Amino acid sequence: MCLGARLAGVCGKNGFGVMLGGTRGGVPERCIRCVRERDSRGLCWDVARRDTIDPVILTIAEMRIRAGCEGDFAAAARDAIEHILASPGCRSAKLTRSVEDPCRYLVITEWDSLEAHTQRFYHSEHLANWRTAVSEYFDEPPMVEHVSEVLDTRGES
Repeated sequence: MCLGARLAGVCGKNGFGVMLGGTRGGVPERCIRCVRERDSRGLCWDVARRDTIDPVILTIAEMRIRAGCEGDFAAAARDAIEHILASPGCRSAKLTRSVEDPCRYLVITEWDSLEAHTQRFYHSEHLANWRTAVSEYFDEPPMVEHVSEVLDTRGES
């Protein structure tokens, strides 16, 4: 299944959402989410990565939000996440909240390359618009880390 579909939680028990087309080695060629939000070929990330040597980059931005502002921040982020998704090279974006620490949020984004995030997004109006919408709720500056997938396994639910 594609990484974007996993992050968005749209996949069912078998690990796939609604499929289009056939399968290649048991992996779907395309899924509904990928067709809307993936590369120009509309390929599922798992299929597309077989055709390229460039790994997909995940960016994890940890944000500490001022106590009492969690609801306002989440509402602002829901509206403003479109600014991140509009940036060239952004494949998906997800906002998560810590169960143990309700003032701690993570924005997890998937990028075509490190440069798509660090060069194109960092120097764009998309980042400026995102910051304008959500930075008033920050308790401290966000911490950002870039990671690449090493292993992805899933058990049956």
